[in-house]
Amino acid sequence: MSHASKPTRAVTSAGDRSCGEAQDPARGRPCETGQPDDSPRAPAVTPAPDSGLRILLVEDNPGDADLIREALAETKTRVDLLHVERISDALERAAESELDAVLLDLTLPDASELTGVRRLHAAFPNLPIVVLTGSWDERLGPRAVAEGAQDYLIKGLAAPLLLRAILHAVERQHYAERTRLLAEERAARRVAEEARRRVQILSEASKTLFASLDCQTTLTDLAKLLVAQLGGWCAVEAADEVGGRRLIAAVHEDPAKGELVRQTWALWSAERDARRGPANVMRSGEPELYAEIPDAFEAGWVRDAGIVQGVGLRSAMVVPMHSRAGVLGAITLASSEPGRYGVEDLAIAEEIGRRAGSAIEKARLYDAAQRAVTLRDEFLSIASHELRTPLTALHLQLQSAYRRGSAPADITRKIESAIRSSERLGTLIETLLDVSRITTGRFKLEKERFGAATAVRDIVETFHESANRAGCELTVHTEAPADGEWDKLRVEQAVGNLLSNAIKYAAGKPIEVRVSTERGHMIMTVSDGGAGILESDLPRIFERFERADSARHLGGLGLGLYVSRQIAEAHGGTLEAANLPAGGARFTLRLPLGTPTEG
Repeated sequence: MSHASKPTRAVTSAGDRSCGEAQDPARGRPCETGQPDDSPRAPAVTPAPDSGLRILLVEDNPGDADLIREALAETKTRVDLLHVERISDALERAAESELDAVLLDLTLPDASELTGVRRLHAAFPNLPIVVLTGSWDERLGPRAVAEGAQDYLIKGLAAPLLLRAILHAVERQHYAERTRLLAEERAARRVAEEARRRVQILSEASKTLFASLDCQTTLTDLAKLLVAQLGGWCAVEAADEVGGRRLIAAVHEDPAKGELVRQTWALWSAERDARRGPANVMRSGEPELYAEIPDAFEAGWVRDAGIVQGVGLRSAMVVPMHSRAGVLGAITLASSEPGRYGVEDLAIAEEIGRRAGSAIEKARLYDAAQRAVTLRDEFLSIASHELRTPLTALHLQLQSAYRRGSAPADITRKIESAIRSSERLGTLIETLLDVSRITTGRFKLEKERFGAATAVRDIVETFHESANRAGCELTVHTEAPADGEWDKLRVEQAVGNLLSNAIKYAAGKPIEVRVSTERGHMIMTVSDGGAGILESDLPRIFERFERADSARHLGGLGLGLYVSRQIAEAHGGTLEAANLPAGGARFTLRLPLGTPTEG
C-alpha cells in the first residue's frame, strides 16, 4: 500500500483499546482475562530503565510514523525511536543496534500481512515484536502473535497505553526467555543426573563383578545390586559347558517373591526356540526391551498368567552377557510398573551385561588355571614318589660298587660321577616332593634344639668340593653358637639351596657365609662376588619355577629358593635377597631363636 492510500489516525482518537487487552502469545487470549493458578505468571510490568527505551518503528506511512513519534514523546519515559520503512531495512538495523522492541506495521512495500513478522522473528527470535494493525485487518493480530509477535495493537492508542503495551511486550519477552532458559537448565540437569546415575550404577556393578572369582557369588551380588538400583526383579542365567542354561540368581525387591521369580523365569525360558525372552537372547545375542507388556500375553511367551501377576511383569528387558567366546548368559530385569524401563535403562543394562560376560570369562579362565595347577601338583607328587624308589635302589648299588674298590680306575671315576648325578637327581625329586607338600598343606616341621653355627659349618664343608670345581673360594664365619629350636633337616636344606645357588651364579668368585644373632634371631648370610641380580628379577626369584638371568641357561627347575623361603616362613622367619654395592648378591636367612607360634 502506498503512503497516500494509507489513512492517518490521531493518537487519541481511537485509544479505547488498552494494552491490558493485548493477546497472550502463549495462549492467544487477552491478558486481562488472567491466567490459571497452575501456570507460570509473567512478572508485573516494570517501569522503563533510566537509560530509556530503544524502539525500532517499521512503518511506511509517514503520517502514522509521526503520530507514533509524537505519542511516545508525550510520555515521561525517554524513548529513542528509530524509523525504517521496509522489512529489509529493519533486519539490517536490528543486526546493528541493541533494541528493546520493534513496532511493526503488517503492510509494507516488501512484506505483506504476516511475512514481515515471520522474517523478523526468524532472524531475531528474542526481540519483542509489537504488531500495528488497522481496524480493517484486526483479525491478523492473533495470527501475528502465533507467528512470534509478543502483542498486537490497533493504531490510534493513547500515548500512555502505547508505552504500556511496549513495556508489557518487553517484559513478556524477558519472561519467556527466562522460562526458556529455566527449562533448558532443568533439562540439562536431568541429563546430568541421568549420566551421574549411569556412571554410579556401572561403577558399583564393576566393583561387584570383579570382587570375587566365584561366578555364583558374583552374579548373585550383581542381581541384588540391579534390583536395588533399577527396581523390580532380576534373574541371571549362565550357559554351561554342554550348551545348557542354568539359573544362577533370582532376586525380587520383595524377598518373599524370590521363588516366583524362579517360576517366571522357568516359564519364560522353557522353549529353546522361543521368539522372545532369555532363550532368544541367549541364542541371538541381541537385547530385548519391553517398555509396556499388555495384560494378554501372546502365545508362546509366558503361559501362566497367575504366576506372572504374582511376580509382576508389565515392563521388562533382557540383555546378553557377551565375551570373546560368545554369549555366556543373560540378565532379565522386570517390573510390575508399565513403562518402567526405557532405552537409557537398556543401554546401562547392555554395558553391565558386557562387563558381566568379561567377569565370567575371567572367572572361568581362573578356575581352569587352578584346576591345571592342581593337576600339575598331583602329577609332581605322584611322579616324585614313583621316581624316588628306583633312584634310591640305583644310588645304593652305585655306592656298594664304589666301596668294593675292585674296579679299574676309569670305572671308579665313572661310578663316582654316577653317584653325584644320582644325588643331584635325588635332590631334585625331594624338591618336587616339597613343592607338592607345600601346595597341598602337608609341609610339616619336626623341631629340635641345635646350634645353627655348627650345622652351617657342617653343611659348608660338604660344598667345598663343588665350590672348588666352580673356582669359588668358600669361607664361613660364625660369631655365635646361635642355638635355636628348628627343623634341622629343613634348615640344612635351606642353607644348602642357598650355597648351591651361589656356586651356580658366582662361578670363579668368592663366596662368604656368616652366622650371627641379633634381637632374638639367628641371621645367616650367603654373599657372593658374582654379577648380582637384575632389579627387575628381585621380586620374583622366590616364586615357583622362577630363575634370574635365564639367558645364561644355567639349568635347574627354579624351585630351590622358593622352597627355602617356604622353610623360613614356616619357622616364622624370612629369606630376602639384595645386591651388594660392590657387586654380587647377598641372601639373608632370619630365624627366631625361640619356639615360634605355628599357624
